[in-house]
Amino acid sequence: GLMSVKIPATVTEIGESAFDGCSGLTSVEIPESVTKIGYSAFRGCSGLTLVKIPTSVTEIGGYAFDGCSGLTKIEVEPGNPVYDSRNGCNAIIETLTNTLILGCKSTIIPESVTVIGNGAFSGCSGLTSVKIPLSVSEIGYSAFRGCSGLISVKIPESVTKIGDYAFVDCSGLSLLWIGNAIDRIGKYSFDKCERLSTIIILPSASNGVKINSGEFKNLKKYAYPEGIENPYYKGIGIAYPKDGIIDDNGCIYDREMKELYFVPAHLSNLVIPKSVCKIHKNAFASCDKMESIVFRRTKIIGIEELDCLKLKRIVVAESESIEIEADVVISYPKNGAITREGFVYDAEQSKLFYAPSEITNVILPRTVTTIGNHAFYHCEKLESLSLPKSLVKIGFQALSYCKNLKLITCNAVEPPICLIDAFDNFEKSECTLNVPMQSKNGYETAEEWDGFKVMPISQDIEAKTKLIE
Repeated sequence: GLMSVKIPATVTEIGESAFDGCSGLTSVEIPESVTKIGYSAFRGCSGLTLVKIPTSVTEIGGYAFDGCSGLTKIEVEPGNPVYDSRNGCNAIIETLTNTLILGCKSTIIPESVTVIGNGAFSGCSGLTSVKIPLSVSEIGYSAFRGCSGLISVKIPESVTKIGDYAFVDCSGLSLLWIGNAIDRIGKYSFDKCERLSTIIILPSASNGVKINSGEFKNLKKYAYPEGIENPYYKGIGIAYPKDGIIDDNGCIYDREMKELYFVPAHLSNLVIPKSVCKIHKNAFASCDKMESIVFRRTKIIGIEELDCLKLKRIVVAESESIEIEADVVISYPKNGAITREGFVYDAEQSKLFYAPSEITNVILPRTVTTIGNHAFYHCEKLESLSLPKSLVKIGFQALSYCKNLKLITCNAVEPPICLIDAFDNFEKSECTLNVPMQSKNGYETAEEWDGFKVMPISQDIEAKTKLIE
């Protein structure tokens, strides 16, 4: 199929649906002669990675680049009288109205944008997060339609209107943060958002946010600030202090972070801060996806609220005891280090005790010598794992039930010692094992390492981690 196009300098207009459905198209060169790009001109060109708009283009039709999910770079040449890509934002903005008309998975919405236009991110399945600035007052028709990679969206207090179908078919959307300025939410705005289980009404709300929650068919819980009327959406409503703290995961605490009020229903892993000494009633209600929790301390009032969970792993500091049930309990040193991603190590980062189950691709730091018992237990989303040359030991059931792990790169020259069932309930024959060239035979015959598809490599991979303060 068509892969690359250089449009002749004689062309002045790219017609309606001209390249519609050319999914194999990876590059297009638009000359200075073109003044208009028609409606749906490049719709569904999912292989296209770069769009460069020359200064001559003064009209771009609706949905011109709809469904171009592969886009990573969008540029408008300086001097264009109608459009711009201010501050290297990777978007097309209509200069006069400050309307963003086209974005991609690497777009950073500038704080000068006031409207996210119709279909601006439509079909952008690679978009995993978006920060909507306080300058935005309107989100247009189908603006984020089909953005299946979005997990959470925070709609700020400045937004007054959400257009029809704005977030329809965002199949991965689980958490919605919403302000109180909205006076219109369009029809089917959140239709087919089957995973949308949690809504947080932001602390600035002075009245109940008027939302027709009928389309939130799978809503399990919602949080609203104390002092406003309970909006009585579907699910469990939990009030929280107006001066409370909401972290990036959507967990809500009091101002001092001593009391935990609310945990979103979609979370599967959680690190409870050391400062928390109380868990409020229903904080963990409907958290049926929760698989593992890391405790910095276990003497917490209301810890029995966790009895409703079916946890696979509980991680606690040494000498701490806990009565909550789980498949396994992992103990780590009191001076252990916890990364921002939720990994738990000893202070020197020489031993990995725990990895969160949501991870997909992991490169362990070069300091690691030991992977502890159950460290990756039931990490069912894990797809690739790189192990450092320093590794000497892998613990009991450390990688059990990692059913989607298809690639392991082990940089250790000597095959690390594996305790029994290190790879229990794991299809080795479906996983490629990359090892140093000189070590291929050693891995093929080593206990617990036999059965993999062993491939020799000549280069190792390094990693850095950031610790939680």
